[in-house]
Amino acid sequence: MNTVILVLVSLVCGLLGALSGADNSNKLYRRFLIPLILCWIGLYLTKSYYIFGLMLLFIPLSLGYGMPVIGEDEGSWLGRFWLKIIKNYEIAEVMVRLTIGAIILVVLSLIPYINQQWTSYLCNSMFLMLIIILVGGDTYIQNEGRFKLFNRQLLVEEFILYFSLAFFAIATMLGV
Repeated sequence: MNTVILVLVSLVCGLLGALSGADNSNKLYRRFLIPLILCWIGLYLTKSYYIFGLMLLFIPLSLGYGMPVIGEDEGSWLGRFWLKIIKNYEIAEVMVRLTIGAIILVVLSLIPYINQQWTSYLCNSMFLMLIIILVGGDTYIQNEGRFKLFNRQLLVEEFILYFSLAFFAIATMLGV
């Protein structure tokens, strides 16, 4: 049963994350619904109301990974910040992803605080951070592709990122 929950909820969160990144889509699918789903699943698995602290995922999921592209896109404030400090596009992009990933991991540290599964959290955190850095952006893996759902073009990259976030959060709740 727990494996079914892990996979199905991760798929739903991956699709919500990808859908929120599509043109003319509501960002709240990613920013609000994914944390809310993780809270409800967490309440079921941990039996602790402290798990609703995962709603703080709204913060890192609202920051934005965008890097400035001259003449096309101003990027996110975080992308502009790191590019101004680092002055190297590739390293700045990795720093943006490290920053957001670190904030996500701080929020997710609530899970082992509740269930005492620190080893699971540390292992899952390494994998999640690796995915955030490698899959997102154009520094390492590029052109992951697109797929169509609900008459919208969704990015495989965003599906992988939000699927992984849910997968590793729930895996930590389960202690695996």
